[in-house]
Amino acid sequence: MKTHPVTRRQMIARTSATAATFAFAPNLAPLFADAKSRGFKIGACEWSLRKGDPSSMDVAKQIGIDGVQVTMGNVENNLHLRKPEVQQAYLEAAKKNCIEVSSIGIAVMNQVPLKSDPRAIEWLVDSIAVVQALQVKIIL
Repeated sequence: MKTHPVTRRQMIARTSATAATFAFAPNLAPLFADAKSRGFKIGACEWSLRKGDPSSMDVAKQIGIDGVQVTMGNVENNLHLRKPEVQQAYLEAAKKNCIEVSSIGIAVMNQVPLKSDPRAIEWLVDSIAVVQALQVKIIL
């Protein structure tokens, strides 16, 4: 029978990690509480949920988070969140699932710079109307 010896360094690292887990465990308890008792909300970006449409609200409900940062869209769909019918679909999906639209993200601006591309200026200005329609206050 072959054994796998544990080095002193590995033993210290594992012991330290275990001790830290137990030391901080009481502080982690609020993460597992329901939204009303934990005192803060947990959300995710819709692209982290692997969605780019109102079905992100369904996923948010399934995994138990409180809100979703929705994306304005991309160049291919001409930043679809600017369309009133898309905004309405998000609002309906959020209401149906009791999930908040917490903010909007203009991720496309990571590839299309505000400084040098006039489309980005238009998108930024349009995003103000979008947050008003979705009743959120944060644009990222």
